[in-house]
Amino acid sequence: MREETGLACTLGASLGSTFYPVGGIEKEVRWFRMAPTGEEGERDGEVDELRWVLPNEARALLSYDRDRDLLSRLR
Repeated sequence: MREETGLACTLGASLGSTFYPVGGIEKEVRWFRMAPTGEEGERDGEVDELRWVLPNEARALLSYDRDRDLLSRLR
């Protein structure tokens, strides 16, 4: 399976869902733990940059509380 970063990954456990408004409609995003298989493909338009960081650095880079909450579910 490929995800929006272009990495081929194996799908793991569900991390739950987040919800936020997009154009007046509530969007649901379902999150899963994933492990990259090492194969890279083309990224979609939602990804500006791809880099590996430690959890504390990732937390500082995130813009929304809902994303920081999601990151805490990985620990």
